[in-house]
Amino acid sequence: MKISRTNRLIALTVALGSATILVPNANAQGPLRRAGQALENAGRNIRQSVEGGIARGEMIENERAVVARVNARLRWDKQLVNSTLDLQVLADGKTILRGVVIDEAAKKRAVDLASSTVGVTSVVDELKIGEPATIVEPVPAVAVPPARVISTPPPAVVVPDPKPVIVEP
Repeated sequence: MKISRTNRLIALTVALGSATILVPNANAQGPLRRAGQALENAGRNIRQSVEGGIARGEMIENERAVVARVNARLRWDKQLVNSTLDLQVLADGKTILRGVVIDEAAKKRAVDLASSTVGVTSVVDELKIGEPATIVEPVPAVAVPPARVISTPPPAVVVPDPKPVIVEP
């Protein structure tokens, strides 16, 4: 069987076209490389977000621990019995004392207790000297008579007698 020149050219063109399609070129690696870099950046961003969240959670936990320590020391001190105190601890250990104490000695004692607590770096004194707070006991509410329950029987259901159906042939 003899192959004509035209058929040889067609076969050569098809072979070269197939080779061009099958062999990856430099342009095909560009989008793949960009996609890989985008995935790598996304992974890096996720990691940084998680690490930041963990660090914030640890800071919040440290703040809570400092608040608990300072609060316990202030609550059990006998000089501060009639005082109304509010406490705020910032991330750097800075503690803000607010409220009302009965005299200058109680004010100094509250600041000293807070400043000597583990985890407190500085104390901001916003305490005021004033009258001791009075605690108002709750008064029981007036007894309300129980609600009257009215029950009604369900309505009677009337079912008519079935009538015979007559079908004529």
